Amino acid sequence: LWRENGYAMGGNSIRWRTEMMIRGIDAVSGHLPGEPEEEEGEEEAPVAGSFNDFGINTMLVFGFNDRIETGLRTEWVSGLDELGLDNRWRLSPMITWYANPQRTLQTRLQYNCDFSNDFGNEHSIWFQVGTNWGGAEVR
Repeated sequence: LWRENGYAMGGNSIRWRTEMMIRGIDAVSGHLPGEPEEEEGEEEAPVAGSFNDFGINTMLVFGFNDRIETGLRTEWVSGLDELGLDNRWRLSPMITWYANPQRTLQTRLQYNCDFSNDFGNEHSIWFQVGTNWGGAEVR
């Protein structure tokens, strides 16, 4: 985070955040509780497995003042062929308006472009309203 006025309020700011995630999945084949059993015959033994997928996202936000920020976020998640999950990628530009200098109430307009080989391109627009507790010095 870089702020033009240091810890003092006002001025421009630039914030860059990157996150990496690993998800571990333990799975077992077979019937779920309450699911109907197969017809009589030879029942297959359950097969167990462990899977990991990986994701990364990065976001760059430019603050014009205490009230308006604009930013761009991109993220990617690896697929798991064994579970039928494809690689997924998203690009999300956004603009945020804070109702007061303390940033306790905000609105955000965000566009998402999602892509995977399974479902192709999907587009969505989100309008969000948020509240924060605590002073601006902790954000």
